[in-house]
Amino acid sequence: MPRGPWAPDAPLDAELLVQRCHDSVSVAHLAGQAADLFAGLPRGKAARLTETLEALLASRHRTATEVATALGIHAQTARYRLRQLDLILGDRLDDPQFRLRIQLSLRADRLRRGFPGQSSQ
Repeated sequence: MPRGPWAPDAPLDAELLVQRCHDSVSVAHLAGQAADLFAGLPRGKAARLTETLEALLASRHRTATEVATALGIHAQTARYRLRQLDLILGDRLDDPQFRLRIQLSLRADRLRRGFPGQSSQ
């Protein structure tokens, strides 16, 4: 029977899963998956949508109010960004595997930025 974070009743720790990618190339590849979602957008808009997507994925009920509170923005701004995410991602946001893959990708991006010699782009 596995112990620690791999035990069936242990909470899933996405940070630990990402850290199990033992090299910076694997982490960079995983990190790029979320960045690719907004590749055609201006950098500032892509950053705001990435931030909003991460807050949405971390939220319990996926409401604009909850996302707005997490980001410290007005609820109407959150609604606007969520509509943009819906236009870009569509039904994929309802797919649990897509959501997990993107959550891991976002965490990998944070981890990648912490690796020595890696750029923050």
